[in-house]
Amino acid sequence: MNFMEKGSLFFQGFHSPPTEDWLSVIEKELGDTLELGSLNSVIDAGLVLKPFYRQEDIALAYRDASTRKDDWLIADRIDIGDSPDGLEFLEDIELIELCGISAGSLSKTLPHAVAANVPVFISGGAELMGLSESNLEDLPGSVSVLIDPFNETLKETERAEIYDWAYQVLQQNTVNKSPLAIGSVNSNSAIQNGAGISTSIAVLLAGVSEWCLELGSRGLECEPVASQLTVQQSIGNQFYTEIAGLRALRILLPQVVDAYADSSSSDTCPHIHVTVQSQLARTSDPYQAFIPGTTGAIAAVFGEPDSICILSPPLPLESGGSMESRRLARNILLLLRHEAYLSSVRDPLSGSYYIEKLTDLLAERAWELFVQIEERGGLSSALKNNLIATWIKTDRAASASRNTGPART
Repeated sequence: MNFMEKGSLFFQGFHSPPTEDWLSVIEKELGDTLELGSLNSVIDAGLVLKPFYRQEDIALAYRDASTRKDDWLIADRIDIGDSPDGLEFLEDIELIELCGISAGSLSKTLPHAVAANVPVFISGGAELMGLSESNLEDLPGSVSVLIDPFNETLKETERAEIYDWAYQVLQQNTVNKSPLAIGSVNSNSAIQNGAGISTSIAVLLAGVSEWCLELGSRGLECEPVASQLTVQQSIGNQFYTEIAGLRALRILLPQVVDAYADSSSSDTCPHIHVTVQSQLARTSDPYQAFIPGTTGAIAAVFGEPDSICILSPPLPLESGGSMESRRLARNILLLLRHEAYLSSVRDPLSGSYYIEKLTDLLAERAWELFVQIEERGGLSSALKNNLIATWIKTDRAASASRNTGPART
């Protein structure tokens, strides 16, 4: 008898009792003091979760929510300011987020930043469109100019200019194989204003949809557009809900892309970048934020993004910045990768009935909201008509009610 046959016999001794038996035991333990329904939890968007689930409760049990092809990258956010000196420490960075950009320092800093073939994210507004005219294709690393056209302060003409610029850049990339990637859909502002996870996912889906629609109307196919978009999601301290939200996002994004793709079997998915809203960015003692920062990072890793940044104070190069906070933020992710081996398992929570059910609920709710946005003319129209703002206000009120009221229903 071989090993597999022995293992098969071993597991035959474990029988899963019927749901009725589970319920009977739980009700007996609760006695007359509590009802089973009192253990239900209300989460994002008013969704109700039971205290346990069985396989028959899951729509797609053991579904593979993983679309990541490589290990997640550790991102460092750097404020380059006006002093591009002292870049030696960039050698150990896997992904750079440049902020505090000024036209004078960018041209001097960027070549140093990508000298080690390090990908660079440059996030900003329409003022970054001029970068496509510089010699970025000569840089040895990959540069992504991430412009989010869904800023509520943008005029319609400015939004159209962004899409025209993106079309020209992507068309040039096709010919010259330029490393310049473009486009961003960012949920950070919505989340900071109180948006729930379902709402934030719907906003991201609608943003990707509008990118594909606008550039498709200009003559570009969906796959190259989607492959050069970055979806930026911000997560906080709702551990299981954050994990399920990222899993739901990974499941739904390809469906949006497929709707615009020529082939029904497209496996293209935008780059998913997660920022962990750690207190490392807000405290003078970074050690106080180490545990919540680690919890948020674990949630991000389990959600399987393509890159992760634990927010710490942006590192100003001219002064060395908050090196201690940056070191702690970076070490959290290094420990999760090299000591806990969390990057070695794909979709590690697949098969957890609780996580699978939560993923299904968030995905269904986010898709419903996404369809409503599309029916009202897309994300730009939804922002203009305050549809998103109304949802965020409702989410914020529900969150406040959950935090001050009973935790169970």
